[in-house]
Amino acid sequence: MNHRVDVAIVGAGPAGLQAARAAAEARVRVAVIDRYPRPGGQYFKQPRPGLATTIDSRRQQQARALFQRLREAENVLYWSEARAWGAFPATDEAGWLLALDGSTAPPRVHARALILATGAYDRPIAFPGWTLPGVFTTGAAQTLLKSEGVLPGRRVLVAGSGPLQWAVAASLVEAGAEVAALLEAVPLKQIRLLEAATAFWRQGERLREAWSYWRTLRKAKTDIRFGWTVVEVRRFRRASGRGRGGHWLRFSTRKSTGAAARLRGGFHPRTGGLCSSPR
Repeated sequence: MNHRVDVAIVGAGPAGLQAARAAAEARVRVAVIDRYPRPGGQYFKQPRPGLATTIDSRRQQQARALFQRLREAENVLYWSEARAWGAFPATDEAGWLLALDGSTAPPRVHARALILATGAYDRPIAFPGWTLPGVFTTGAAQTLLKSEGVLPGRRVLVAGSGPLQWAVAASLVEAGAEVAALLEAVPLKQIRLLEAATAFWRQGERLREAWSYWRTLRKAKTDIRFGWTVVEVRRFRRASGRGRGGHWLRFSTRKSTGAAARLRGGFHPRTGGLCSSPR
């Protein structure tokens, strides 16, 4: 027997959860399918089940409030640790037939509408030394911090482009790391501030969020540089002293050195893993 819903949403990150909330408020029956043990995706990533951690960001608190509202909605089904491996046009009526795999999910679900909110993954930047221990993509560093409650490094350099690296850098500072520098690849003169202000005019929450990142990093005296990027990383051994010995990383950014690096060059959409048949 197939489960029947009005809307099926694949992915329980910010986009999927907001879509589920909007559909639930419209009084339609919703099913959310997600491959991870807890909802949230990268942005709202939660600690893994059973892990006690003292790292509790404002976004994680906001996410839990949203999760609770969805749990209390009688018209929302949520299947965790489940994969939607196929989506096929329904033969008996309009809509989609989804093939699922997971202990909490039924094998099939019929939906009148289908929303794919499967997120994205880091596009790493390749350069000499990018595979050394201690060099992470920004997403990997965020996962280690949020899911495991572990700092990837005590002294960190964050490099790349885009808003995620600012969020991760601020999270690292709040968790107790020293962010030696944040390198934004885009030169400040190339950032079209007027166009950006117009785009953000109706995004008050995003503006407040960006301001909180800036304030956190400036308070921590993080060296913020626009138009800089990492072109090489080398490993060296530092003499012990005050507990700061061991292997360190040296970057090609002149005065900026750190014990670990977070690097990103944008995102790729996560489109794999779902087979579909054209209508």
